[in-house]
Amino acid sequence: MDEIKNMEQVADMASAPALKKSAGKSERKNDSSKEAQVIRGFLESVGMYEADALRVSIAIADGKTSCDEMLHDDRIAVNRYLNYGLNNNQRSTEMIQEHRVSRSFLLMRRVADYVDKQQAILLGQSLFTIAVCKKDIDEVYNNFDKRPGANVVSPANSNVNATAKP
Repeated sequence: MDEIKNMEQVADMASAPALKKSAGKSERKNDSSKEAQVIRGFLESVGMYEADALRVSIAIADGKTSCDEMLHDDRIAVNRYLNYGLNNNQRSTEMIQEHRVSRSFLLMRRVADYVDKQQAILLGQSLFTIAVCKKDIDEVYNNFDKRPGANVVSPANSNVNATAKP
């Protein structure tokens, strides 16, 4: 009889950790699910090119890269974010620079939740340097010049059968 009680106690002790382990797995699964929902919500809230720009900005803030040493793809990611929203009315280099500086401030506000004060200062300096980079601004300006304007005749906006009147 004592042997049966001992076996029952051993069985109870053996099953107790299994229950705890199962509960731990479901808690971990629940935590992973919540984390996935948070990440998904974040990704759905970011604008065009913003996720990549945030990734690079955090790397700059962490000291993993700088505006002088960053990978070409990272520089492109930041420039895409800074240039997003430019239109044909912003055709001067001054207007392009103003737009890029404004976008860099928006990016700084967005990143502020993820960095401390020192990191924010380092990041602000780097983003401002990129935003006013003459080479990058000239590249944007030159790409605008390649687009046909409303007053330029191109195959896309000309009517071949139309007759010109003096």
